Amino acid sequence: MLHHIFKIAFILLMTVSPVSLLAQTQVRDTVRKDTVKQQEKKTVVHTIKGVIVGDSDDDTLPGAHIYLGAEKKPTTVTDAMGEFTLKDIPAGEVIVTASYVGFRPTTKKYLVKADTNVGIIKLLPEELDEVVITAKPPLIIQRGDTTEFNAAAVKVPEDAELEDLLKKLPGFELVDGKLMANGEEVKRIYIDGTEYFLDNPMAALQTLPANIVSKIKMFDGKSEEANFSGYNDGKKFRSLNIETKNPDQLKIFGKAGLGYGISDDVEDSFKNNNYNLDANANAFNRKRRFSIRGSLRNTNQGSDLPNASYKGKGGHNRGKNFGMDFFNTFKKGLELTGGYSGSDNESYSASSTRQDYFPSESYQSKIYENENHSWSESSSHSVNTRFSYEISEKDRISFSPSFSLRKSDSRSIRLGNSIQDGDTLNITNAKSQNHNDSYSFGGNFSWMHGFAKRGRTLTINGNINVSDTKSDGIQQDSSIINKRDTLRNLINSTKSFSNSLTGSVSYSEPLTEHARLSFNYSLSYSQDESDKESISYKDALFTEIIGIDTSLTNKISNTRINNSIGVNYNYYKEKFSFNGGGSINLSSEENKYEYLNAPDSLVKNNYLNLSPQFNFNYSLTERSNLNFSYNGNTSSPSASQLQDVLDVSDQLSVSKGNPDLKKTFSQSASLSFSSSKISEEKFNFLNVGLNFNNSFNNIATATQFIENDTVINGYEILRGARLSTPINLNGQWSISMNSSYSFGINALKLRLSPSLSYSYSRSPSIYDNIKNITNSHRASFNLGITSNVSENLDYNIRSSTSYTSSTSTTTEGSSSFSQSVNANVKWVFWKEFILAGDYSYSYTLSKKGGNINQSNSMLNMEIGKKFLKRKQLQVRFKAMDLLRQRNLLNYSIQDLYTQTRYSTNTQNYYMLTISYRFNTMGSKKADRKRAGENSPPGYFGEF
Repeated sequence: MLHHIFKIAFILLMTVSPVSLLAQTQVRDTVRKDTVKQQEKKTVVHTIKGVIVGDSDDDTLPGAHIYLGAEKKPTTVTDAMGEFTLKDIPAGEVIVTASYVGFRPTTKKYLVKADTNVGIIKLLPEELDEVVITAKPPLIIQRGDTTEFNAAAVKVPEDAELEDLLKKLPGFELVDGKLMANGEEVKRIYIDGTEYFLDNPMAALQTLPANIVSKIKMFDGKSEEANFSGYNDGKKFRSLNIETKNPDQLKIFGKAGLGYGISDDVEDSFKNNNYNLDANANAFNRKRRFSIRGSLRNTNQGSDLPNASYKGKGGHNRGKNFGMDFFNTFKKGLELTGGYSGSDNESYSASSTRQDYFPSESYQSKIYENENHSWSESSSHSVNTRFSYEISEKDRISFSPSFSLRKSDSRSIRLGNSIQDGDTLNITNAKSQNHNDSYSFGGNFSWMHGFAKRGRTLTINGNINVSDTKSDGIQQDSSIINKRDTLRNLINSTKSFSNSLTGSVSYSEPLTEHARLSFNYSLSYSQDESDKESISYKDALFTEIIGIDTSLTNKISNTRINNSIGVNYNYYKEKFSFNGGGSINLSSEENKYEYLNAPDSLVKNNYLNLSPQFNFNYSLTERSNLNFSYNGNTSSPSASQLQDVLDVSDQLSVSKGNPDLKKTFSQSASLSFSSSKISEEKFNFLNVGLNFNNSFNNIATATQFIENDTVINGYEILRGARLSTPINLNGQWSISMNSSYSFGINALKLRLSPSLSYSYSRSPSIYDNIKNITNSHRASFNLGITSNVSENLDYNIRSSTSYTSSTSTTTEGSSSFSQSVNANVKWVFWKEFILAGDYSYSYTLSKKGGNINQSNSMLNMEIGKKFLKRKQLQVRFKAMDLLRQRNLLNYSIQDLYTQTRYSTNTQNYYMLTISYRFNTMGSKKADRKRAGENSPPGYFGEF
């Protein structure tokens, strides 16, 4: 506009009479000042923010690429919520292009006059590149590295939880309490783009109702530094983003349940008073979340172990658990996340273990039997918080303090014996009581700074941890050897304190658009102190003192200072990524031991540790991937392994450290291939892996069998006991192969997931000063069957079959076969009645170690009914362990012996439960304007 005015003025001046020189000078000065103002305006920079979505406004696209200018220069990628930020954008016309695999690139032009939020940029799908499964509605949509699951396509009951939903999705399974997705553990779970449940992210599986879930997006998350800098460094971890229906809408939901146990003898039901009460309540939208939970339980448990020597009463498993989690987004870039958990528990457990050594030149049979009963009462409190503040577009800080407090009282009974060639060498009986108090606190501080050049960042971290523990207890041991009794009555006290400080700095420098070099340095200091005192008494009532037991009284102080310098090169471009480098660790240790019956000992060590590593990843096709990685690590022995101090808590299994231990160098390499095939109504996934590990100066175990009473470090080790000491040995290595495949049978509405694995290991050890090499082979086949018949019928089956063979250079070999099956079914039929059950079966056959040939079955059945319009109220009656086979068997083959372990399950057999769920939705409060409601300032349109 201004330059048009100047043109008109110039024409007028040329058509009128000449003016004075002063007037001309004034005009020139005016033009010069306006020109300077325009130049100043051109140097002003602004920020552009926006959101990339797919088919709908709620269909955000994490990992979409953002380009600037007509030449489409790569600039950044969207985060887990599909949001992006462009910094240092000069005022004027700006061309922004967004692209995502499976969608057509979209280019828009904006006139930027100030910091601008362009709102939503919607990408249109490319139907040829997008493959949809289960057409009405689609179950899976594959978009680049993101797999999107439509919750509406899965048949689950109205009262189902997120866990029930995930179990029916292809590729998901729960293994040992971990959520696995296509063979990889899920490291992070987001809800509408933000992390929740800081202490326990898996809690979302049992808390979030399935009926408020819209989509589940599985993707490979990037590092915090990559998200901050906008530079994709190729580092990935499996992540889930749970998108809820109407994410800006307030959701209030929860559940509560009360159960009461009924024993076979009704009178015992009121005496034992078995019950279970749990409740949780949640309220959240996109910006704020709050959750509170609590539970009370009391379960009677017996001690009916096979051939148990202890005939006393069992105990209870009682517990009070409570906690809360919260998340809040404030203005000006401040986020606060936190959680509190507390517990007050009483527990009882019982187990019996038998170890059968393979025959050797010294003996034909050697058996160690151990029976344990323990009771404990404990209480704990812990708080974890995280503050994150975005000071500016280039600076972000975070602070994560934590605190925990724990108290416990415990008592135990241990009964053991050792038998060699039919002759009982030792019979022991130990009782102990202990009281422990401990607390710990820590914190982590981080500051990240981004420079003008994209990908150039500086990060500074600081960490502190402090813990303090006090323990007091009594110990009473009695042993019978050759009809001679030995007694010990001890009062023990221990004070331990540890603290650590760590500071680190890292810097990354982009070399090209696809390559980056990073440097890091860290300095850490740690100290551990332990002061033990043991006083011996003549009698079990602890009235007549003998004096201090010098063999068990000591003071230990360990100090370590570590300097680490590392360098890493990263290259990432489309289908190919390489990450390689390593670190050099310089550490110094000082271990000081103070004894009453021996001179003080001071051991100093200096270590130079090398840790090389590299990772290569290549995407063969859009849905197949090849990965190779190598890691080397030099590690130092721990303080406890270096301490020449006896541990005689178990008189039949005594251990001590070795001050002469050397550092260990370990290396591992892995090669994996994964591929998914997606076509109409089908989803198949294949994963194949090969792993190799070996160690030099591996810390193994040297075991010495005590044939006669022997005094070691001033303490008498009894005949029949074992003394274990860590020692460096070479020759340890292992190799393993595994493959898994998942496919569906649509006609039967089933998904099958078979897997096959094989492993071989070579492990050195020393027994009675003779080096032994154990070679072990293990093959296993697993099969999982998941159904999606209807929302009223659901069943799952998992089977595992394995064969193990072991040979040794000093003894005979061993082999075993095991089979286990776990199945569960749930059927909702006429007028919302429920019939459910779960069954588990295990079978073990061994040619050694007592020739184990045993099977065990457990069957639980349940009947119930749903009430009210939305089935919020349920009444259920569950009968547990109908087959009355409560003992659980665990069998394993070690280097020179087989181990058979029995434990027990809970004792109550029936449970009546009443539960209620609530789920309400509040009024919608939009956090951001939707596209089309108001066009962003300066919007030119699409071209």
